[in-house]
Amino acid sequence: MDRRTCTVTHLAEETVWCLTPPAANLPNEDSQDLSVRVNVVISSRSLQHAFSAKRTTTFNYQRALTPLITVIETEITDSSLLLSIQGINITGSVAKLGLSECDLEFQHGNKSAMFYQCSLPLSSLEPGTFPIQVIQRQLGYARVTARLQALTITPRITSVFPSQGSVCGGMLLTISGIALKSRRNLVRVSLGSNYSCEIQNSGNDAISCTVLPGAHPLHYHWLAEVSWVLNVTVTVNGITSVCLGDCTLHLHEQWTPIVDLVTWEMNETFTYVMIKGQSLAWASDSPVVHVNNQAVCKVTFWNETSIKCQMDCLAPGEHNVSVSNRQSGQACFRKASSALTILPQVYQFYPRNFSTNGGGLLTLVGSALKGKRMTSVLIDHHPCLVLSVTCVAIQCTVPPGKGTRALSLKVDGISYYLGRINYSEEFTPAFLSLVATGLLLTVTVSRVTETDTINVFVGDFACGGVTITRSALQCSAPWLPAGEYHVLGLDVPRGWASSNLTFTSPLMVAAAHYNWGKSWRLAAAPPLRDCNDWYFWHERKNMTSKKYPC
Repeated sequence: MDRRTCTVTHLAEETVWCLTPPAANLPNEDSQDLSVRVNVVISSRSLQHAFSAKRTTTFNYQRALTPLITVIETEITDSSLLLSIQGINITGSVAKLGLSECDLEFQHGNKSAMFYQCSLPLSSLEPGTFPIQVIQRQLGYARVTARLQALTITPRITSVFPSQGSVCGGMLLTISGIALKSRRNLVRVSLGSNYSCEIQNSGNDAISCTVLPGAHPLHYHWLAEVSWVLNVTVTVNGITSVCLGDCTLHLHEQWTPIVDLVTWEMNETFTYVMIKGQSLAWASDSPVVHVNNQAVCKVTFWNETSIKCQMDCLAPGEHNVSVSNRQSGQACFRKASSALTILPQVYQFYPRNFSTNGGGLLTLVGSALKGKRMTSVLIDHHPCLVLSVTCVAIQCTVPPGKGTRALSLKVDGISYYLGRINYSEEFTPAFLSLVATGLLLTVTVSRVTETDTINVFVGDFACGGVTITRSALQCSAPWLPAGEYHVLGLDVPRGWASSNLTFTSPLMVAAAHYNWGKSWRLAAAPPLRDCNDWYFWHERKNMTSKKYPC
C-alpha cells in the first residue's frame, strides 16, 4: 500500500487478507480522503524472481469511516481495571492494553458521542506503560484524540507479613498486592537502609523473599539501641510500587533471637551441636539450624533458651553455624561466634608397646578424627596402615621398628603430635621350635601367655583351634598341598612373632597304576602343589631305573 506493508493474516488461492497500516501523510482537512495503490508481490524460494500482480487497485482511507476516541477514563477496582471510552464509530470494537484486550460494551449515547465500557482482570496486566488502542473489527484502529492516550500500570502493595523481626534478618517476608508479576522476571524488592530481600517466589498478587542483613551483624552492645523501620518497595519491569496499606517492616532487639554459647560433641555416627541463648524458639515454631549455609542440623530438642541438634560427622575445620525460626528470623550471636572450630582430639591411644616385627594393631580414640580429604597416622615418618576411620576412632597396623618412635596424626594436611610408642624384644613373641604330629602342630613359644590372642599361619593359611599352655602352643594345620611352609604368629595387638620355623606337608603315595605301553597314573595324598617339581622312579625288568616327570 504505497510501499507500506499490509500485514498478511490469511492466504488462499484467490484471496489475501491483510491488516492495513496507518495512513501516511493524511491531509489535515476533515473533508479530504486519501487513496493509495495496492500492489501484490508473490515470491518464494522456488521462483528466481518476484512477480507482481498484473492489475493494481486502490484503497481509500476515509475520515468519515475512521473510528474516533475523544475521552478515555480508567478506574481500578479490587480485581480489575475498568475502561470507560467515548467516541464515534466504535460499535463492535475491542480495547487493547499491551497484550490484554476486552470487548467494548455500549452504555449510553447520542448521535455525536457514544459511551462504552469494558474491564480487564488485573491478573492479566503487568506493570509498565502501554498505549490505549481501540480497534473496530471491520474498519480498523481508531484515531485517539483523548487526553489520556497511554496508561501506566503500577505495582501496588497492600500488606507486608510479618511486620516485625530480627535485626539479623532471616525472616521469610510475604508482600501482598496487585500487579506484582513480570513475565521477564524483572522483579526487585527494596528495604532501604542496610538490608536486602532475596526473592524466593513471585506471582501477580504476592512476592515472598528472605530478609538479609547487608553487613556483618551488629555487635550486641548496640542491639539494645537499634530499631530499624524499613520501607518495603517493589520494582517490577522498572516501575516502582505504591503503598495502599502498611508497607513497613520493624526490626528490633526484643524480636531478635540471641545465641550466647555453641558447643559440640561426637559419637561414632553423629556430631551433636548444643546452642544456648535467648528467644531461640517457641513451642509452636521449630527452629532451623544450618551448618555452612547448606547442611541442616536435625533439631532433636528445643525451647526458648536451648537447642540441641545432630548431623553426620563433621570434619575438622571451621564451620559456620546459623540459627533461625520462622516467626522471628535469624539469630544474632552475642557472646559466641558463629564460626564453630572443630579440631581433632585424641583422648588415648593403645597399646604403647609393640613387636619389633611390626603388625601390631594401634587404636586411637578421640573426636573429629575423620578428615574431609585424608586421614593418616605416622610413626616417625613411616605410615601406619589405616584399617578403619570413624569420627571417634582410628585403627591401623604399625610398621616394623626399634626403640621409641614419635606418633602423629595427619588430617587434611595438618599434623598433630600425639606422643610416643615403643618397639622392644620384650614385647616381641618368639616361636622357638616345632613338632608336627600329622596335622597337629606343637610350637614352643617365648614371651607368650595363656591370655594372649595369637593367630597362627602356615604359609598363607590359618592354623585353627589355637590353644596355649605355659610355653606350648598347639593348632591344627589345614590339609595343604605337599611342600614346605613358613610358620608365622601374629599377636593381637602387639604384632608379628619372631619365627624361622617350617612345616613340611608330606607326599603320601596311595596307589600306582600302569597302563601297558602308555603311562603311569599316580594317586597322591595330599595332591601335588606343582607337578613339574616332582618325579618318580620306575624299576623295570632289566633292573634299570629311570626318572619320569609325573
